[in-house]
Amino acid sequence: MSESRYTIYQLKQSIENSDRAYMPLKYLREKDIPVQRERYDLTYQASLKDEILDDLYLKFNLYHPADFTGHSMSISDVIVLQKDGIRTAFYVDDMGFAEVPEFFRAGRRIIYGKLETEKHPIL
Repeated sequence: MSESRYTIYQLKQSIENSDRAYMPLKYLREKDIPVQRERYDLTYQASLKDEILDDLYLKFNLYHPADFTGHSMSISDVIVLQKDGIRTAFYVDDMGFAEVPEFFRAGRRIIYGKLETEKHPIL
């Protein structure tokens, strides 16, 4: 059995992400903007004990671990939970959390007229 873990992802600070940063998921869906792993930096990961998403939200807003270098958890961050070998990604939304399975899909780009899949490590 694999270890239960959580991972915090925060958007890379860039001009390309300015339309996504701190936006509720409803806005992204209306604009057809996917939640893409390649636009995020892994900012923290640790063993998952009995915490739930709300516990992690409080921890990364009020009680930052000493080795956490990201900003306080906010809208547009993604939390990945890994339990029993199953990974689930949750978008930190304006009211709670929303599952975003597209977070695990590889990005795509066009190279010389061909669609190519980019590979990105998740955990």
